[in-house]
Amino acid sequence: MKLRGGSFGLLGLLVVLAIVLTLVAKNWQMLADTMSPGGDAHGETEAAEQVQAGELPNLQQTQAASDDHTNEVNAALAQID
Repeated sequence: MKLRGGSFGLLGLLVVLAIVLTLVAKNWQMLADTMSPGGDAHGETEAAEQVQAGELPNLQQTQAASDDHTNEVNAALAQID
């Protein structure tokens, strides 16, 4: 006896595969948008550029940028209270 698969199973598989690939592509694009440098990075882009250039980042500048960001966050939290 010969087993014959119906085209409904294959068609269903292709539809599910298309949906999954669409969802993966959308999530991948959203992830890529959040990972791209830009906006207010609080000095992180400068350090990344220095590392890519083969230099060590200036830790004083990085600490100052971190302190500035901490102060901004604390001021924003103080306004909420």
